[in-house]
Amino acid sequence: MKLMIASDLHGSAFYCRQLLAAMEREQPDKLLLLGDILYHGPRNDLPEGYAPKEVIAMLNPLRERLLLSLFQSVTPRTAGFNTADYTSLSGSGRGLTVLLMFIGGSPGSTAGGIKTTTAAVLVANAFAVFRRQKSPEMFGRRMEEKAVHDAAAIFTLYLVLSLTGAFVISTVETLPLSECLFETTSAIATVGLSLGLTPHLGIVSQGILIFLMFFGRVGGLTLLLAISKHQVVANANLPQENITIG
Repeated sequence: MKLMIASDLHGSAFYCRQLLAAMEREQPDKLLLLGDILYHGPRNDLPEGYAPKEVIAMLNPLRERLLLSLFQSVTPRTAGFNTADYTSLSGSGRGLTVLLMFIGGSPGSTAGGIKTTTAAVLVANAFAVFRRQKSPEMFGRRMEEKAVHDAAAIFTLYLVLSLTGAFVISTVETLPLSECLFETTSAIATVGLSLGLTPHLGIVSQGILIFLMFFGRVGGLTLLLAISKHQVVANANLPQENITIG
């Protein structure tokens, strides 16, 4: 990602024009404006080309890009509304959208995905391993072992189903894997975004997407626990095996 940082325009139309020219030349992904944009400060001399209203007029066209970026960072969580053409996004933009769809929203809501708490537990568990801690911790609280197991199971389920569905659709329809992964992630996360492939897919591919949407809406862990057998309490434990990891 290419980031451009500018600071202290101080209401100068002269320097604002230079900034816009630099943006046109460098084509950054994001612009970060720091300091005073319109105010020159009581202890500073008036900058060259001081014209705050002109600066506002020059920066206002950028607000559409700013609002579009903000909206498209929120809607992949589950909303599915589309104010931009996803087919025109770069590969990194699509990848970020897939990641946001995969994580989804928070539990207790209608959002899909693996949920933010699942991702947080997995990250906390990774940090616990790096720090050689016995249990993952976050915000002064220790997480129970069952929460880590459930988070790992949900993450694995969603990842395997998304990738498997994408591989099958890519093979059957002879489409790029990245585009198929976008469709399957959107389906299992019940988002509703699409690159326009779904209406043109065959019966098999559409059936895969239907299954992923149903699986994601009901909830992977809920569905598997509902169809699985009742837990059998064992009177003895199997011998423990030491496995090399990593």
